[in-house]
Amino acid sequence: MHICDTTGRYYGTIRRATADVRVTLNLSTSETKAMDRTLVHGLAGAGVVKWISQQLSWISTIEAVRILILKPSRRFIRASARHL
Repeated sequence: MHICDTTGRYYGTIRRATADVRVTLNLSTSETKAMDRTLVHGLAGAGVVKWISQQLSWISTIEAVRILILKPSRRFIRASARHL
């Protein structure tokens, strides 16, 4: 089986073996470096998004603690007392 892109450019072949599939790609060093750069940028972007998400999660947790425990309003205390 041949590996081609959408323009029909030939990249290599896949040969089936008994236990595994071997892929041979004919890529130049500039194409390999471009693929490596794309991979690194993708991993870095995913890491930044996860980090920002974690920071927002911590901020919202701290804000919830502040509102519910540290500064309860009188209405909240009265509403809680009615349900007891």
